[in-house]
Amino acid sequence: MSPNTPLLPGGAKKKRDGHSHIFSRVCHSAWPYMGQKTLLYFRGAVVAYLLAAFFIVLGSEMHYLPNYQNDNGPIGNPDEPPASDPVESVGNSRWLIPFEFPNISLLIQIIYGVIAVTWTYSHAYFPDYRYDDSDSLKSKLRRFISPPKRSDKTKNHLWFSIFYTAATSYPLVASFLYWAILGPHDKTAVPEEDFWKFGSYSTFYIVHKYIVSAVLALTEVFWFSSLCRQSPIITHITGLGLMSIVYIGWAYLGYYLTGRLAYYYLDYKNLGWEYAATSSLLFIAIGIAAFAVVYFITAVREVLSKKAADKARES
Repeated sequence: MSPNTPLLPGGAKKKRDGHSHIFSRVCHSAWPYMGQKTLLYFRGAVVAYLLAAFFIVLGSEMHYLPNYQNDNGPIGNPDEPPASDPVESVGNSRWLIPFEFPNISLLIQIIYGVIAVTWTYSHAYFPDYRYDDSDSLKSKLRRFISPPKRSDKTKNHLWFSIFYTAATSYPLVASFLYWAILGPHDKTAVPEEDFWKFGSYSTFYIVHKYIVSAVLALTEVFWFSSLCRQSPIITHITGLGLMSIVYIGWAYLGYYLTGRLAYYYLDYKNLGWEYAATSSLLFIAIGIAAFAVVYFITAVREVLSKKAADKARES
């Protein structure tokens, strides 16, 4: 198999071994016109953008948005101590940055992107790394940056598939929460009426976190990756659900440590436990719905890329 040969699409239940297992599929696009080195260039550009954008977003949250003034006064004061009132504490603060779901989603997306571009590079330029058992530093480094071997004992392929699903689903969740829930309830970092008034930083902050990141996630699923539809489905749903539960616990830990909540609908003191519990269940359901979108787009890609591959072989 040439390093530039894309993998042919396969069904969710199709046996995948050798070059067809999940780790190799990360390194190949399903489309016949996108060779591995072309994929490497695109992925490298995306990862470079994601890293730069991540630091711009963090800079906006730390230095610009906390001091932003609207008609109701400042959104947040980064130097004030954590507030005790959950309602007053919902909003921007430097203390809240590690507990915001969109930031965690961006970080997961970046980690996956770095892994994918590293494996793609290794697979393109060192395709025979599996047969290199040398103890030299160069050989060890090549094996370290190369896709791992599939292990049925550790189920590493399944854990990675769940991680990939989170990396491609969570940006959709963050985008949906912002535009469908936080925006209509005026709980966004920058009010909609002031969207264009705060300058390029706030505009880029919102566009990247809640539009571009979701578009890049879908681009990974449809254009870059050749991963098959996730299987078993129930395991992936359970995995995403548990990750969502862990985040909810993380958000409440953030409230305990900072006195601030990342999302207003988790405010059990003022909205009641029933409201907070229902909102938590809906948050989990939105994550599963995002997975359904990723699964559907993967199925569409499998059908269309197979037709494109068949047409390329006939020509």
